[in-house]
Amino acid sequence: MKKILIIGNGFDKANGLPTQYNEFLDFCEKAEKIYTEENLDTFNNEFKTKYLDPWGGNDCLKDLLNDAFISKSFAISTITTKSTSLNELFDCINGNIWYNYFKNISLNGHNWIDFETEITKVIKKFDDLKKKKTKSKNIGYDIKILEYYTDFKPKDFVNIWKFSSNPTIIPHETRTNRSAEEITIEEIDCFMDVLYKHLNKITRALEIYLSSFVSQIKPTIVQDISEQEFDYILSFNYTNTFEKHYKKSMSKDAQICYIHGKADSLASVDTCNLVLGIDEYLKKHEKNTNLDFLAFKKFYQRIIKQTDNSYSVWLDSIHERNKIGPSFAEDFELYIFGHSLDVTDKDILKDFILNDNVQTKIYYYQKKANDKSNFSSKISNLIKIIKQKELISRTSGGSKNTINFILQKPTHS
Repeated sequence: MKKILIIGNGFDKANGLPTQYNEFLDFCEKAEKIYTEENLDTFNNEFKTKYLDPWGGNDCLKDLLNDAFISKSFAISTITTKSTSLNELFDCINGNIWYNYFKNISLNGHNWIDFETEITKVIKKFDDLKKKKTKSKNIGYDIKILEYYTDFKPKDFVNIWKFSSNPTIIPHETRTNRSAEEITIEEIDCFMDVLYKHLNKITRALEIYLSSFVSQIKPTIVQDISEQEFDYILSFNYTNTFEKHYKKSMSKDAQICYIHGKADSLASVDTCNLVLGIDEYLKKHEKNTNLDFLAFKKFYQRIIKQTDNSYSVWLDSIHERNKIGPSFAEDFELYIFGHSLDVTDKDILKDFILNDNVQTKIYYYQKKANDKSNFSSKISNLIKIIKQKELISRTSGGSKNTINFILQKPTHS
């Protein structure tokens, strides 16, 4: 019997790793202070007392930031530290439109799906704005992210964004506020190019955070996973947590697929292969004709960044064996841990789960005794993926019973 493991960000969280988007932003905000607040007293370490001590962040991350602060030096008009990784991270977030935007808004949750949902809202508003302007219609709402780039003279818009080396830094005397209705289609196209470049920069900043900083944290161990041995591991995470810390849980010929890319400290903005974007929101034929915002979509990023798709070979094997008949009903065991089962990954998850020769075990957690919120969320999301009738059939205890929900065991160091 072959064992397959699918892991999402909840796996890293169960390992005690600060990989949620809000934790990433918190780290960036602390790092930013090192470079932007020149008057912090190094001798008395005001950075630690003012920003790190009140912060509820990971102690290892605090130490790394503090070491960088103590080592900072001034070179002409810039500040640098001994941490080349932190220096690059700051370059990626400094003046970054997405970073400034997310610092100043509140999301409903702390998961990356909430982060991506907000990007989707922004892109859809620009899409709607462009469609209405094409039809000579006015639009009746504001786009908040405009606050971070349209506060300058209308006639300077295109030239500034095309030719400025740092387009977010505009002389104060040239600024003048404009509404969404005053922006032209040409300006929208121009700004979309800038937004995409800034998305790539903040994605690289995330890659640095994970591969150079979070990677130095000693994780807790997930007992449910450490007690198993897997042949195939499909990771929706950017980190190499499983590969690095669960070697004993890998069979001799185990294969790992990083479907959304793998964080690499040695990469760059241009070579980073992490997928961070939005899902397709267009309907029917429009998906093939309206390509203005294609670069922000995850399926496009997976193709152009050439991320790993080796999981498709595993699926071919599952499907072929499934055709043979019931004698192979116990051929595969599928373990899903730390994945929300969100509909954004519907096609992949459905392809694995809806096979009679695959026994699926879905783990859920409890924050306290008798807490069913995560269990309930898993059920609701699974209905969106495989439909209610299929879920009932596969959990009813009958001959087609292939799905089981399992409560996570506590983690340990």
